[in-house]
Amino acid sequence: TVVLYWNQKKHEYQVDAITEVAPTATEIQRKDTGKETLTIYTCTPLVTAKNRLVIQASPLNAVEEGAP
Repeated sequence: TVVLYWNQKKHEYQVDAITEVAPTATEIQRKDTGKETLTIYTCTPLVTAKNRLVIQASPLNAVEEGAP
């Protein structure tokens, strides 16, 4: 799971997919999943910009709670 705090709310997401793509593979940004999706990008391998690691997740819930 991934936990985010936004506007004093806790948001939890279940990871659906983890993929590695080329830096030029921008089609994932235009992909319509038909549902709310959190997409996280980072460079991989560590300390290089050779590829992009893409993590996609679906919301589990949103709970009123102060951010830590």
